[in-house]
Amino acid sequence: MNVWVALQIACRRKEVVVALSLLAVVLFISAGYVYATPPTEPGTTTAVDRQAFRVSMTDSIVVTKGTQLYTSGHTLTGREAYFVQASETLRLHGRIEVPADQNVSVTYRFALNATATRNDQVVWQMEDVFADETRHVENGSIQENASLDVGRLSDRLARVERVVEPTATVEVRLVLVATYESDSTAGDPYRGTVRLTREFVMIDNAYWVEGKQTAVETEETVVERPAAPGDPDYVSVAMLGGGGLVAIVAAMWLDVLSRRLPSVAVLRHRANRQSYEEWISTGQFVYPEWSVFIELDSLDDIVNTAIDAGQRVIHDEEFGVYSVYSWPYVFVFFDHRVDRGDGSPPTGTDDGDDTADS
Repeated sequence: MNVWVALQIACRRKEVVVALSLLAVVLFISAGYVYATPPTEPGTTTAVDRQAFRVSMTDSIVVTKGTQLYTSGHTLTGREAYFVQASETLRLHGRIEVPADQNVSVTYRFALNATATRNDQVVWQMEDVFADETRHVENGSIQENASLDVGRLSDRLARVERVVEPTATVEVRLVLVATYESDSTAGDPYRGTVRLTREFVMIDNAYWVEGKQTAVETEETVVERPAAPGDPDYVSVAMLGGGGLVAIVAAMWLDVLSRRLPSVAVLRHRANRQSYEEWISTGQFVYPEWSVFIELDSLDDIVNTAIDAGQRVIHDEEFGVYSVYSWPYVFVFFDHRVDRGDGSPPTGTDDGDDTADS
């Protein structure tokens, strides 16, 4: 291992181990929280047992008077206008449709309503009822046909108009109303009314029916499913838990590794030794008799002395001494000043294999 890396590990072992341990705890707690609090799926609304109730009204004539336009006996259906010269009898076809798979009771009324109104107030009214019945529907539909004598109706309304016009306005409507009660698989029976109104218009030589031909009412039961917890985010749980495991393993490895390293003092000395490599040579320490012996306190001091004197540092690995010769002085630094922390003599080499006497 690089001596500088080893020195950083030795110096910051406790801080790094504590930080990694705290990180592992935070990641494990986060993983547990993500697992224990999965996202909530929103509630849903579902319509069940939907039933449709429909009424429709169509119209037609059978040509009874041959003209240049139509052949006698020909049937005309849903025309924009019927001419009096072709036929004075309007056929009306009312149809009620209910769910065929349900038990349905229907009360219906098929009628012509004529009213004279002024300022939305009825001053006269008349009703001709084509059908007014209650039936239990078994096949899903009721067909009710009626015939309207247009000539006779025109005469009746003409007499009324002579009385009320221009004070009031006369209007004629064809109405089909059905009130139903149907069993429901979702609970209480469905009850309601569907109404269809079409306007009947007459002029001197023609007549017709205006308005939509169908009206529908739809019944349904709404079932609400409340919000429910969904599945945990297993990917996030795995990532957080895995990160916590990596952090705790790294903390344990770093703690074990740091305990096997030399002391901080020894590692710092080795780091300095490595950084001063270009100023140090390996050799044998010789103590000249003429010299003045000066012992320095650190490797930094003796390297700086060598630089100032223009000399090299001589490292005697056997005796663990660094020396600089600058007549009449011999400057020395002993490895035994470095506390190895393991009770053994210090060394002056990078690999720690050699020992030196103090």
